[in-house]
Amino acid sequence: MGTPPNKSKKTTAVKTDEVKSINNKFAEEISQRKEFGRSSWMALLVPAVGTFAVFSSLALNIVRTYQKHGFPEDSFRQRDIVIIAIPALLVGYATLEAIEIMESE
Repeated sequence: MGTPPNKSKKTTAVKTDEVKSINNKFAEEISQRKEFGRSSWMALLVPAVGTFAVFSSLALNIVRTYQKHGFPEDSFRQRDIVIIAIPALLVGYATLEAIEIMESE
C-alpha cells in the first residue's frame, strides 16, 4: 500500500494564504477608516478657517471702531442688544453640546 501522502505542506500553504488574505482585508479596512477620518477632518477644516477669518476680521473692526468712536454709550437699543446676544447664546449652547458629547464617550 505504501505511506499516505503528506498533506501538511498543502494545509500549511492554504492556512498561510488565508492568513495573508485576512491580514490584507483588515489592512484595507484600516486604511479606509483612516482616509474617511482624514476627509471628515478636512471637511471640517474649510469652514473652520473661514470662521476664524471672519472672527479675526470682526475683532479688528471692533478695535478700529473703538479707536475712532470710543465706547458705544447709548448707541444700542434693547433689540440691538438681543441681536448681539444671539451669537453668544449659540456659542454657549454649542459648547454645552460638545461637553456632553465628550463626556458620553
